[in-house]
Amino acid sequence: MDYKQSTVTGDSWQRCLHIEINNPSGGTPVIRFDEERRVLLSDGTSMGFPEGAIQKEFTDPAVAFPLLDPSTGNPVGATISHGEVYAVLWSLYMALAAERDAAIVEEPPLGDFRDRFGED
Repeated sequence: MDYKQSTVTGDSWQRCLHIEINNPSGGTPVIRFDEERRVLLSDGTSMGFPEGAIQKEFTDPAVAFPLLDPSTGNPVGATISHGEVYAVLWSLYMALAAERDAAIVEEPPLGDFRDRFGED
């Protein structure tokens, strides 16, 4: 028997933990979904363990898949293509970049304060 071993009850499921997209200039974009096994114990403790990954190149923008409701996993009756996903993500990047750039406050150039302090 291991030190402080106990029997536990709870739930376990697999989920996407991290999404990474590599969009090389002049190359084929690639998306990777890193997965984890999530375990929720009856005492409320939640633990995550690496479970693997799925990787896919965006080689055919016409490939389509069904849209699912994230809260139920049920189809919503529409499909979306890899090309549309790429366009949505590109558009999101452009919108967020514009938002970031608009928030950058440019510092005014430093003035010449020598005359104010009686210096030449």
